[in-house]
Amino acid sequence: MADHDILAAGAAIRDQARSWDELADAMARAHARVARLALDSGAFTVVDPAEVPAARGLAEAYAGGSDRLASLLSQAGAEFDRMARALRTAAERYDEGDRAAADRIGGVW
Repeated sequence: MADHDILAAGAAIRDQARSWDELADAMARAHARVARLALDSGAFTVVDPAEVPAARGLAEAYAGGSDRLASLLSQAGAEFDRMARALRTAAERYDEGDRAAADRIGGVW
């Protein structure tokens, strides 16, 4: 394997890491948007929410679903960030291992 092949493989892994970084950033933006969304019980009825107990239940269900979605987006962002870091670590180790192997093989010739 030529030295330029080693560099290309490491660069390809780093490109994948950047893609995961972009996904993590997108999840962070989505989380921020979802976390800002809120509907009170008035959003679920055209009459006074005090007269429609179900409206309060709907608002609570909406809030619970919104909180769950925000949590999932946060978890996804953290997981995508971990994947990006793991890929960068793998690229570094790949590059180091291939250089060491090339040095050993070069000593044989």
